[in-house]
Amino acid sequence: MKRLRLPLVFFFLTAVALPGRGVKFGAYVGGFLPRDSFFQTIYGDDVDLTYGLEIDASLWRGFSLRLRAGHYQRNGETSFTGEISRLRLYPLTLGLRYTFLMKRVQPFLEAGYHHLVITETSAIGDIREQGGGYDLTAGVGFPLSARFSLEIAVHYTDVSISIAPEPIQMGGLAAGFAFLVFL
Repeated sequence: MKRLRLPLVFFFLTAVALPGRGVKFGAYVGGFLPRDSFFQTIYGDDVDLTYGLEIDASLWRGFSLRLRAGHYQRNGETSFTGEISRLRLYPLTLGLRYTFLMKRVQPFLEAGYHHLVITETSAIGDIREQGGGYDLTAGVGFPLSARFSLEIAVHYTDVSISIAPEPIQMGGLAAGFAFLVFL
């Protein structure tokens, strides 16, 4: 988390310093599919709900900084003993976005740093680990009015966390909707 302090401070200073250029705040909801086979053995291989908040500070001609924080929770069974296990993921992404500025449809591309905190609770024991990687996003925004926008996006994250004897790839594919308000 210490590595994120400077980017977060920079992000919020930018958002405060450039209020006339556009700051958006909103909520998102979508599905997440982790790519690691070890994870899928315990928690299944189907898509599950993820949700969170995001804030976007416009920088210059289509470029903006985007901060996204979320939550993902899943119940499963440990592969060795069959004990119930509860997994929680807390992703935090800081990205640079480019939006193709058009009137009705605004496609965008984003790349950034993805930090993930994972907690797992079971009868065997509790785990709390974290790791970082990258996030790639593509999507399209639909301005609904001068103050509101709807976005549809697909995210790919690559994060490796050492929980088991081998690192687990906790990244994966996510897709969802965001409803944003221009502040």
